[in-house]
Amino acid sequence: MKKKNEKKRRKKMKRLTMITKGRRLGFSLVVTTLLGELPSPHPNPYEIQQLEKKRERAEKEEQMSELKRVCVTGAGGFIGSWLVKLLLSEGYNVHGTVRDPSNEKKAHLKKLDRATKNLQLFKADLLDYNAIVAAISGCEGVFHVASPVIFSGISNPEEEIISPALVGTKNVLKACSETSVKRVVVVSSAAAIMINPDWAQGIIMDERCWSNEEFLRSTEVLCFQFF
Repeated sequence: MKKKNEKKRRKKMKRLTMITKGRRLGFSLVVTTLLGELPSPHPNPYEIQQLEKKRERAEKEEQMSELKRVCVTGAGGFIGSWLVKLLLSEGYNVHGTVRDPSNEKKAHLKKLDRATKNLQLFKADLLDYNAIVAAISGCEGVFHVASPVIFSGISNPEEEIISPALVGTKNVLKACSETSVKRVVVVSSAAAIMINPDWAQGIIMDERCWSNEEFLRSTEVLCFQFF
């Protein structure tokens, strides 16, 4: 009888021990699930480096969220296309102005990574102020890359190229000043800084170097055919 009672007592003690261990294990799992892996009290250099990278990524994402939508005028051109590609890769939403969004020559823009979701093309003429406002609306930054392009048959360069470029740039700047735009980047022509017969050969050009306007006017047909 004593042996039988002793056997029951041992079974009961064993069951209580298993329950206790299970509770402990369960509590441990709950803590792990809620808190994840607890940091080491003495992190190694690799852990510190990883934490620093996470902080930098978080700061970059925060900065990006402050300037998320931008406009690129002349998005279908050589420089404009590469700029659109770069901005999309950096996570920006891009408004791109082109003469004709349905033109097959602009199809490469729609094939860029993230273009389906983050690129919107606008039909806009630089001389049409309302069209420029519509394209820029909602953007915090503008890259003004567009400019009239004529490769042949130029009879009056100032009227056909310079004047439209000036009016278009003024329209873009005016639209930016009247909307939510915070920053503007204007892309000019190489002709603005490369032509001056008074410069010495091999000169290092900086913001003080501008083309000689009078010289350009005296040779305007040749210069515009070249550029």
